[in-house]
Amino acid sequence: MRDQLAVIGLILAIVALGVAVFADGLRGATAPSAPAEPRSIKERTLEAGKKLLREKLLDGPTEESILPTRPRDTITLAPMGPGLLAIVLGIVAWICKARARLAGATIAVGLVAAAWQYVVVGLIVAVVVLVLGNFGG
Repeated sequence: MRDQLAVIGLILAIVALGVAVFADGLRGATAPSAPAEPRSIKERTLEAGKKLLREKLLDGPTEESILPTRPRDTITLAPMGPGLLAIVLGIVAWICKARARLAGATIAVGLVAAAWQYVVVGLIVAVVVLVLGNFGG
């Protein structure tokens, strides 16, 4: 029973990590595709100019420009639930004296799945620092 909790949590964490990694692909597969109208550069420029003039004449941005460009949807938040559940199962397995490495791996993978966007940003910063450090030497 002790190791079973950690194994179940690890499976949940791996599934959540997979959903987090491939979220953009899942979003494209689940979203209904609307046929996009081909617009010319002239039409887009006129539309942007009208929007800019409205913002300047109204002394501030309109509500359309204040709204976030990419709202959080269910695909973005989907890895959070199983990731957090895996963390909880790892902690419970640790308390029940399961194998420490298995419970620790469950907690670590669940944490990476729950905070995937921040992990990617951290990896990018680490790679940039590594590359810049090699140039200084």
